[in-house]
Amino acid sequence: MANPTARHVTPGDLAGGNHATVALAINQYDQIIQRIGANFIWVDRNGVDQTGIANSTTTKVAFNHKQSDPDGVFDAVTNFRYQPNVAGTFLVCGSIRVSAAGANLTGVSAAIVAKNGSNIFESGVAVISSGAVLTDFASPFSSFVKMNGTSDFLEVNTFIGNSLGTGVGFVRGATTSTFWTAQRIGP
Repeated sequence: MANPTARHVTPGDLAGGNHATVALAINQYDQIIQRIGANFIWVDRNGVDQTGIANSTTTKVAFNHKQSDPDGVFDAVTNFRYQPNVAGTFLVCGSIRVSAAGANLTGVSAAIVAKNGSNIFESGVAVISSGAVLTDFASPFSSFVKMNGTSDFLEVNTFIGNSLGTGVGFVRGATTSTFWTAQRIGP
């Protein structure tokens, strides 16, 4: 049964600085967080490029820096994976920026999200023509993923199909263009 004294707090209520209203707003926020669960992550490469990306091979991106991980559900040391400890639907977003070492990119590039080791979705595959004169390309991605809160985990991979040969591709470490966020958004 709904609480008959509960009410929704509006921004106008907070403008007056009424302490009871502010306390009610904080309580509502806490209830929302408890209902959906935090399990928020924001990870990146901390400005360090990931080299040695083999040609035409799916490669795990080693997200080795946590901007935020309040629940400790991201492994940034060994497996570079997100394993939430609460079940639900998660919004997964990010970007992978790839580059060619000393040459222009040609071929295809994609960001790929894998659940429990199997690819479940990929960003739009970018086909880069030899006349494009691109040295960098970012592949943004976003999707909803159901997770069981116990054994399910996510990893982010990249694919660079490059006509320039093995070893020329790498993932840029720039925190503004190679990053990953995930957040539980519902049941």
